[in-house]
Amino acid sequence: MFLLEDAGYSFKSLETDVSLRKNYGIDAYLETEKLFVDSMYIDSLKFTIFEDSISTKFKADVSNGKDNPQMVFHAFLDGQLLAEKADVGVRIFDKDNKLGIMLGTSARITPDSLLLTLTPTSDSDTDSDIERPILGYKAYNLNADNYLSLHKGNKIKANIMLEADDGTGLQIYSIPNETAKQDLALEVNSFDLTELTAMIPLMPKIAGNLNGDVHIVQTDKNWSVASDLGISNMAFEKVPLGDIGLGLVLIPDLNGGESLLSGTLTKDGHDIAVLNGSYQPIYDDNSENQGMVDAHMELINLPLDMANGFIPQQVIGFNGLANGRVDIVGHTDSLKVSGELALDSAHLYSVPYGVDFRFGNTPIRVADSKLVLSGFTIYGHNENPLTLNGNIDFSDVYNTTMDLRMTAHD
Repeated sequence: MFLLEDAGYSFKSLETDVSLRKNYGIDAYLETEKLFVDSMYIDSLKFTIFEDSISTKFKADVSNGKDNPQMVFHAFLDGQLLAEKADVGVRIFDKDNKLGIMLGTSARITPDSLLLTLTPTSDSDTDSDIERPILGYKAYNLNADNYLSLHKGNKIKANIMLEADDGTGLQIYSIPNETAKQDLALEVNSFDLTELTAMIPLMPKIAGNLNGDVHIVQTDKNWSVASDLGISNMAFEKVPLGDIGLGLVLIPDLNGGESLLSGTLTKDGHDIAVLNGSYQPIYDDNSENQGMVDAHMELINLPLDMANGFIPQQVIGFNGLANGRVDIVGHTDSLKVSGELALDSAHLYSVPYGVDFRFGNTPIRVADSKLVLSGFTIYGHNENPLTLNGNIDFSDVYNTTMDLRMTAHD
């Protein structure tokens, strides 16, 4: 009990029953009520595992009742383990007992590969009329010959096509390419994130339609990953963000060389952040990786209100714009951050507390992982500012320190 509490687990009640059957194997049952895991709160968890002459079967039942402060749902997990195969299926029902997610997978292990195939479900209790996977309340047609296989040498082959009646779809497939060891593509068309994320317990609520593609190519010399993804009318935890796009190119070196990364974040068709960087693994005498990072990010009229969805309960919020450059350079255990930020019409406000603070336009320097404030002004309801001088040292993120002097005038 104390070990569970030390690990961050607590519960109202716990019941277990374990038995061994001759010629078969183990039967085990676990049930707990009011389970707390860090910030996660589960009303009821039941888990059963039992063996017969050919397989090991398991079932899980997880639910949150109507009074749960986080999310009301009822989820079922069913599966079996055989000598060279495993099957698992998941079903998630919402607060109105409406089926929002139903998907199964079968995994087969061979000496040279792991083969995965998708199925609608693996549980016989499900309505027999339902023969299609369901994601975000929407049924998808699934190709019968679908597969994703992992082979030695990090080689991946795939042919998975999910398409709804309205044209929404997701595809993962291999592309014939005589000049490459493997060529893999993922395409997403009008994938509604609103209903899908609403059905996944404890996942942040993201709204919008996802479109785009990811392309992975492996040659004799290197890998490359290129993506062009966009979410139209995106919202994060009910905070509207607009049309968000991400273009990304990654060239990893799996042989210990330098890996390269470049990316561009857009909002409503305009660049708001551009990232370029590299990573070089470096090993010391004890074979511990002390890799070198060299990354540079440019901010271009970045809307500060994009951060509001990440603030718990949105007790405070930001608006305005940020411009500038941030550089992150050094070994992974001693990164140094430098740069400069300029704020434009920036405010910090709180609706519950009825306050609104306006920031001055004095640039904020970042040097040696310190936020340097020199004559930085904050305005309240009048034009008499609070002036800040000093620094905030975040070189150790677990022990951030401040040395600030504040001056106010009537």
